[in-house]
Amino acid sequence: KLRKHQITGLVVAVIAAVILAMMVEK
Repeated sequence: KLRKHQITGLVVAVIAAVILAMMVEK
C-alpha cells in the first residue's frame, strides 16, 4: 500500500525534477 506521505514525496520529487529541467534548458 502507498501511504499519502509516499505519494506526496513522489509528487514533490517529480515537480522538483521538472523545475530543475526547466532551469537547465534556459
